[in-house]
Amino acid sequence: MLPVGTDLRLSNTPRVTISLIVINVITFIFWDLLPYEDMSSLDYYLESYFSVFLHADFSHLFGNMLFLWVFGSYLEDKIGSRRFLFFYFVCEIGASALHLVFDGRPAIGASGAISGIMGVYLFRCHYSKIKTIVPVLIWFIKVNINAIYLLAFWLLRDMYDAINADNNIANWAHIGGYVTGIIIGKVNNYWQTAKVEDLYDRATDALRTMSGTADAEKDLLEIIDIDPDHADAHSELARYYANHSQKKDKGRKHYLAAARVHYMKQHCNNMAGEIFLEYLNRYNEPQEPALHYKYASTLSDVGNYYGASRILKPFIAMNEVQGVIGEKIFINYIQFSLKADLKEDAQYAFETFQKSCPDSLQLKRAESFIRLHKPGNKKKVQIERAAVSGKGSNIMDNLKDMTSDPMYWIMLLFFFNLFQGSLFLIPVFLALALMYPIQHIGSSFGSIFGGRYRSEDEGLREYNINKFMDKARVCERNKQYEETIEYLKAVLEEDKKQEHHVAVRYQIARLYHKKTNQPQEAIQEYQIILKTAPKDHPFKRDAYWSIKELSGLPS
Repeated sequence: MLPVGTDLRLSNTPRVTISLIVINVITFIFWDLLPYEDMSSLDYYLESYFSVFLHADFSHLFGNMLFLWVFGSYLEDKIGSRRFLFFYFVCEIGASALHLVFDGRPAIGASGAISGIMGVYLFRCHYSKIKTIVPVLIWFIKVNINAIYLLAFWLLRDMYDAINADNNIANWAHIGGYVTGIIIGKVNNYWQTAKVEDLYDRATDALRTMSGTADAEKDLLEIIDIDPDHADAHSELARYYANHSQKKDKGRKHYLAAARVHYMKQHCNNMAGEIFLEYLNRYNEPQEPALHYKYASTLSDVGNYYGASRILKPFIAMNEVQGVIGEKIFINYIQFSLKADLKEDAQYAFETFQKSCPDSLQLKRAESFIRLHKPGNKKKVQIERAAVSGKGSNIMDNLKDMTSDPMYWIMLLFFFNLFQGSLFLIPVFLALALMYPIQHIGSSFGSIFGGRYRSEDEGLREYNINKFMDKARVCERNKQYEETIEYLKAVLEEDKKQEHHVAVRYQIARLYHKKTNQPQEAIQEYQIILKTAPKDHPFKRDAYWSIKELSGLPS
């Protein structure tokens, strides 16, 4: 069984993994030119202390580098480059130590370190599936195998071979690396981290597709049992309960917990304010005044004065000022409302403040805010995108695209093996690669690799989509519906794979229908949903009845 990929998705370029592969390939090229039959003492020490970069032949190199790419790239993406590199060499030390105990002689190759990386992968990504190729007669069959079963099988095979087989394979080094990696995974509690990650991904997928919401609730509750400070799990669970008429009361504590964790643990202050504002919009139940004051400040710090004023508004509606914190709330509410062009709200708050505290030293300050305020012009929505590169824009872009594709390294090693007696041909192949990126060759092998690598352009588009979705959510909470629609349309433009099209178009149609009173535009969006949504999709049914309602047709 030859591993060729996983069902995970890379979020960043695995720079350390690629660098290790390049170093191993370069070392192999120059080491292969040395006269092995006349080993000097220097060569012996190089072999002893730098054996992790040395390989006996091309098949040895190719196998190790393939395993390093398949497991190392995704593990590096999960735990970070620096930690990955440190673990790589720690696993090599563990592998070499056990091999020397049983063999007494140093072994060459990176397989010990890579086995350790596989041991860490077993803990950190145990929920993933490994894409393997199995030869059957003259055909190759692609089989997806659970990582636990496959890695356990390879460990048991190494143990059996170490005891019974008589070959030149350093099986004890493999076992030493595995054991070291497993210890690292256990010490760092990676199994639990991976379990929480898997549960959260499953739950959010179920909530997004509106399938298996009961299982999603169960998964989110399990996450909170494992990690009570998982802010995203609290947020998703709060929204699920808030939209569920029979369980709505359960959402309160999860909204407040999510805001608290964002503020106290993760130091995402503006996100804490957004969650708290969402809680108020859902339940309209004020908390302690100091809590409102704190979360309003988080939104004002990022220029969201409308949201900040909405957080303080419940206490303005009570028509009374309570102590020093009450004065601060009224002063800040007046200031935030003016900056959000809500002058009538600011004037009402000032009059209330004047009646409640006629002797307050803050009255002159509040009066100056209102007197000096100049209404601002409404700004047009600026859709700022992170730039994506054009196809084949220059040689460096092509080179970067190529080297991010695993097929590039496989093809390069293949060509080198064919012409290793004619090293001068390597620059020729590199020049041809720049003219016609091997990335296009790699794309033809998508059925093998599953197309799981995310290019930089795709990453930037996903970044833009997430940014526009967040801005649209903020605008909708602030009742800025025209701006919300603009950001949602920007999502449609960025979403080339059309993963979000049905849900986003439904949001746009709903805003046209319910908020901006533009029935014709709403009908157009609903009609697109009818054409593009999958069969039996709930939005398709809603679109059908909404068109009838807007067209004045009988139900």
